[in-house]
Amino acid sequence: DGEQVIVREGDPGEALYVVKDGKVRVTTTKDGVAVHLATLERGACFGEVSLLSGRPRTATVVADGRCTMLAFSRVQIEELLDAFPKVRRRLETMVIGRAKDTMRKLTRPLATLRRPSGEGPAASEAPTDDKPVREDD
Repeated sequence: DGEQVIVREGDPGEALYVVKDGKVRVTTTKDGVAVHLATLERGACFGEVSLLSGRPRTATVVADGRCTMLAFSRVQIEELLDAFPKVRRRLETMVIGRAKDTMRKLTRPLATLRRPSGEGPAASEAPTDDKPVREDD
């Protein structure tokens, strides 16, 4: 089985997704290298950045095995945010937090992760981003 791409970096963002079941992996490309940003599980959402900004997708999201998504169109999200200003503020806060986290991951020296043997941290000491991320609040 090939990987199921849910959204692709650079594509237009026409929907926000919520993981109903399963897990997804979020990656972006920096200087031709794929960078793992997060693993999202049940209850987490993605696609909010391009949906709110109108800009292309900033990351690729791939299903990690079987999963089910809920998709909400731009119109549905705008209606929700207009009706519930507190939800808009929470979503904006989440977007800012994710942007900061992404910048931190993208500016981490990639050289420390890809040095020839004998240089840099041992593989077991190298930073890893394989911890699941949950949006519980």
